[in-house]
Amino acid sequence: MSPMDQTQITKLWEKIKELPTSILRIEDLHNKLSLCAVLSGQKNVASVEPEDDSLLPNLQLLRKILRQFNLLTSVTTLRRIQPLLDKTNITPKISSYLEELNATQKPSILLWAYRNNQIHTQLKPKMTNSQIGGILGYPSHCIKEYNKHIIINTQNYVNALKNQYNTNDDDEIIALIKRNAPVTYPKKDNTIKTLNKFPFLPYVACNKCLAGEYDISRKINSKMKDLARRIDERLYNDVLLEAQRLVTLSEQK
Repeated sequence: MSPMDQTQITKLWEKIKELPTSILRIEDLHNKLSLCAVLSGQKNVASVEPEDDSLLPNLQLLRKILRQFNLLTSVTTLRRIQPLLDKTNITPKISSYLEELNATQKPSILLWAYRNNQIHTQLKPKMTNSQIGGILGYPSHCIKEYNKHIIINTQNYVNALKNQYNTNDDDEIIALIKRNAPVTYPKKDNTIKTLNKFPFLPYVACNKCLAGEYDISRKINSKMKDLARRIDERLYNDVLLEAQRLVTLSEQK
């Protein structure tokens, strides 16, 4: 990285560091670090997805700032296509209802930042996690396991409804889902494990990356960590502290 590049990246950080992009502190830090990584050429694409409508006005301001640094941007409305449930014990009727339910959910508003204008042609109103992750440069095996966890969690959710409400009737189960009936069930999720091992990683790592069988997530985490340290020691420390805080909270549950 040349001195001029370092100066520009630091300037970008200074302009965006106090502009909230997420209600989650760790997501906010990851978002901003990823944007800086695009400017540095370390990443091809970054996206920002506010979880709360109150943050949407910040997207337009953030977009103006990114354009000042000659980054290309797009704001898209995106509906995620969830993984198919056909290889689970969920019945076709319940599976169909869950698909319809997902289709009625409010779509996400995303800000994309990139250097190559061809990225714009890849952005669609409906995309799978694999398509989104592929655009963002996430490892395919991590995306695959993330999807697998969604399927497992959905199956565990439906099975828990059956067991805790003592029913196998599809209509009764759908009625329970409609009224958001209270239920507890085991959840598969590598988020906390990823924060503990790879706190600078902007995605959830798969088991093989976490176990060291694959090296790509470790390398990406290392590059993002080095970038954070070069940008601002406070950014570097904030990511480490927030990741550890979340890990500690998880261990206390």
